[in-house]
Amino acid sequence: MKKKLLALLLAVGMAVSLCACGDSGDSGAAPVYDENPTAPDNSWAAEEPNETTEPDSEPMPPESTTDAPIPDPTPITTESYKPKGLILMTITNANFSDPKIYCVNIETGDSRLIAEWDFRPRQGDTLVYSLGAGFRCGRRECFADDYSKVAVSQMDSQSGQTCAGWLDADGNFFNVSEALGQLNRSDFDDVVQYYAVGFADDEFFVYYQVSNRIEYHYVPLDNLDSSAIQDGLPFPGCESGEFPEEKITDYIGDSRFLVNAGGKFAGNDGVSTILNMETGEKTNYVPGTSRLSWHAVVSPDGEQVAFMSQPKSGTEVNIYTMPLAGGDPVKVPTEGFELSGQHRCENGPNIDGQCTMLVEWK
Repeated sequence: MKKKLLALLLAVGMAVSLCACGDSGDSGAAPVYDENPTAPDNSWAAEEPNETTEPDSEPMPPESTTDAPIPDPTPITTESYKPKGLILMTITNANFSDPKIYCVNIETGDSRLIAEWDFRPRQGDTLVYSLGAGFRCGRRECFADDYSKVAVSQMDSQSGQTCAGWLDADGNFFNVSEALGQLNRSDFDDVVQYYAVGFADDEFFVYYQVSNRIEYHYVPLDNLDSSAIQDGLPFPGCESGEFPEEKITDYIGDSRFLVNAGGKFAGNDGVSTILNMETGEKTNYVPGTSRLSWHAVVSPDGEQVAFMSQPKSGTEVNIYTMPLAGGDPVKVPTEGFELSGQHRCENGPNIDGQCTMLVEWK
């Protein structure tokens, strides 16, 4: 009887074990079946970090609920302005220390201010600036080709030292004399005197030194080193430092120059001619004798000339263009742009109001 009961219990136990086994894909032994499994303890979840989060990482900031603009990864750039037309300079004082540069459209007469500086001395200033000193070789050389820089001399009233350099569009002074190692090394050295002339073909910076005599020098803009200094003047017609009696306003080519007659500060007696430096021959290109004409410049193709002009018996000032070989002058529309008369610029100390100069034709 006991044997039959034992056999029955064994049979029931085997049946229960077979029911507890599932097809887990494992070839190992079946797990032990527990009729009263206990619930897992999940209390650690509130204290321990989630296994998918690195313990050392910082929490992510909450997402913004506002629609903030997304910056463009590619900044928008515009091409720098390239002057094309007639370039005029205006100043309002005898020291030429507030130049403004305008570009005038020849066809429409529209003008645009492209550069301006104001280095007039103020009370208490120890550093004073003056415009480049190449007055006999025209005004064009005072400025870099894109009119981003103007050649100036920096005078220190405390030390008596004068340096040559330029001011950029923001009014920052770059000291070429210092870059070339030309400053005094001792308080007991002779005070240096270097004066700016300007820029030649946007390749050289030109200056002169005053000691026992005036000595002109120039140095490449891309190599401001004392070993690169050259002597003389790289301007056509002014290579030797000897200036003609007339003021050169532009270079035509083949030893021919546009010049203003007159030995005054601005070289402006209202007589503008073509001068051949080799032969000394002068040619009047303005038709008739009823007008004063000055500050002539040649067109980029060398075929035309532009000049300022007013009647000898009147005060109205205009700008004209005409073929360099001769022909009828054509008035340039300049409504809205103040043009000053010839007498305002003929002598620095006597400038009355604004003085306007035709500088270049680009």
